[in-house]
Amino acid sequence: MNNQIRSLIADDQPMAHEQLTALLNVRTNLTRPHAQRLVVRSGARLVFVEPGQVDWVQAEGNYVRLHVGEESYLIRHTMHAVEARLGAQFVRIHRSRIANVQNVRELRIARNGEYEVVLRNGRTLRVSRLYRGKVQDRLRRA
Repeated sequence: MNNQIRSLIADDQPMAHEQLTALLNVRTNLTRPHAQRLVVRSGARLVFVEPGQVDWVQAEGNYVRLHVGEESYLIRHTMHAVEARLGAQFVRIHRSRIANVQNVRELRIARNGEYEVVLRNGRTLRVSRLYRGKVQDRLRRA
């Protein structure tokens, strides 16, 4: 695809602008990072999960566990890949945890000075010092 773009630029063709726009649109659609929905295997069935349904995500070795209401699904992806697919509605709160910003009820300071995110379902998740500033900024904008 890069060669097509280079040749259009080099040839200075009259239709180059329209063709470049079309190529960029194709490229953008192919590499769109945010998932429309996640497909997870649960026993002998495939479950389709909308990103907005995910409450929080937890790393488990080489796997990632999606917490969706009362259910949880184990998938073989990295935290980085899942974070990229979930999009801006989520914030990394710890090396091994990601939270859905829409499900955060409060951010509080624990007795030891650590921050905690409290989800709407009452679940409390510790925020690491590394991600504290990012979490505060993201929750202020939500």
